[in-house]
Amino acid sequence: MSRSPCPSDSVRTPAVVNKEIRDLWQRSGGCLSPEDEEHYQRCMSMDHEFRPTA
Repeated sequence: MSRSPCPSDSVRTPAVVNKEIRDLWQRSGGCLSPEDEEHYQRCMSMDHEFRPTA
């Protein structure tokens, strides 16, 4: 299964993060494996890095 990276050195918009999380839930069928849960948590922990859009 291919996973999208959640690089810690990039700043992503909320729309990008939301899309990645929606894709993760859809791929998992609504039940996250432990590995998927870690991926989800990494993505969510980056929410303080959102760059406001103009």
